[in-house]
Amino acid sequence: MKPLQSRLLISFLAITLSMTVMNAIVIRIVATNHFRSFLNGQTRHTEIITMLVRHLTIALSQTLISMAIVIVILTFAISWWLSKRLTYPLRTLIEQAEALAKGHFFHNSNPSNSHNEITYLSSTLNHMSQQLAQQANLRERLIQDVSHELRTPLTALKASLAAIIDGVWMPTPERFALLMAEVTRFEKMVLDLERSMIQTQPTMRAKVPVNISNCLHLAIEHVKAIIEEKKIIFHVGILPVDQYVLTDADQLLQVFVNLLDNAYKYTLPHHSIEVKVEVTSRDIKTTIRDTGIGIPMKDLPYICERFYRVESSRDRKTGGTGLGLAIAKEIIIDSNGSLQIESQLGIGTIATVILPKVLSTFVSFS
Repeated sequence: MKPLQSRLLISFLAITLSMTVMNAIVIRIVATNHFRSFLNGQTRHTEIITMLVRHLTIALSQTLISMAIVIVILTFAISWWLSKRLTYPLRTLIEQAEALAKGHFFHNSNPSNSHNEITYLSSTLNHMSQQLAQQANLRERLIQDVSHELRTPLTALKASLAAIIDGVWMPTPERFALLMAEVTRFEKMVLDLERSMIQTQPTMRAKVPVNISNCLHLAIEHVKAIIEEKKIIFHVGILPVDQYVLTDADQLLQVFVNLLDNAYKYTLPHHSIEVKVEVTSRDIKTTIRDTGIGIPMKDLPYICERFYRVESSRDRKTGGTGLGLAIAKEIIIDSNGSLQIESQLGIGTIATVILPKVLSTFVSFS
C-alpha cells in the first residue's frame, strides 16, 4: 500500500474510532444516569437500583463494543476504497511525471470530465507532454533537414576545392562566388542556432528607450542592397519622429532584420515589400507587408514555434532553420509587446510588431 493511501486510511480510522469511543462514553454516562433517576422514582431499594444499573452498564458496554467493531470494519473497508480512489489520480500523475522526466512523452486520450484541481493538473501535464513531444519531433526534423542540407553541398564544396587545387578547374571569380554563397548560407544557419541558444538562456538585458524610426532605418540598410539586387519593389512609409519604445536596442534591430529577411526571401522579383509605422496614444505598430508566396493556413498557428518550418523543401532553398520568428516573438514579448503574423497563400504575408510607446529624450540609435 502506498504511503499516502496508508496515511489517509489511518486518518479515517483514527477519526472514526475517536468519534465512536466518545459517543460510547457519552451514551453510557447519559443512559446510566437517566436509568438511575428513573429507578429512584420507582423504588427506594438501593441494592436493587445498583444491581439494575450494573446490568444496564454491562449490556450497554457489550452493545457499544459490538457496534464499535462493526463500525471499525465498515470504516476500514470504506476508507480503503475511498483512499485508493483519491490517490489513484495522484499516482497516475506521479507515473506520468516520472516518465516525462525520462523523456517518455504521453498523451491522455480519455481525459476526465470532472472539474477539480487534480483534473486541471493532469490536463496541464498532458498538454506539457504534447508540447515537449512536438518540440522533440521538430528538433529531430531540423537535425535531419540540416544534415541533408549540409551533406550534399559540403561534398560539392570539397570536390570543387579539390578540382581547383588539382588544376582541373580554373579559379575564376564566378566559381569563388558560388563557393562563397554556400559558405554564407551555412554561416547563417549556425548564427540562427547560436541565437536560439542565447534566447533559451535567462538573460538580464537592460531596457532603454529606443527610437523606433532610427532602429527600423538601420534594419532597412542591412537588407536594402539584397532587396534591390533581387529587383523587389520596396516602399517605406513616412517614419515618425521622436517615437520611442522600451526595449533592448540590439534585439529590436535583430527582430526587424529578421522580419525583413523573411519578407525578401519569399517575395519574387518585381513584387513588392511595404514598411510602415503607425503611432497611437499607447502603442507603436510597425507593419512589414510582402506580396510573396504566403503561408498555408494550417501552418500559421505554429509559425512562431521553435524549429517549425513550413514545407521543409522550401526552407532548404532559402536556408531557413525555423528559429527566426520564434526568437523575434520572444524578444517582443519580453518587451511587453506582441508579434502578429497574417498570411494568405499566394497573396503574401503581413508581420506586425506592436510595442508600448514611451516618452524619452534618450536616443539609443542616432
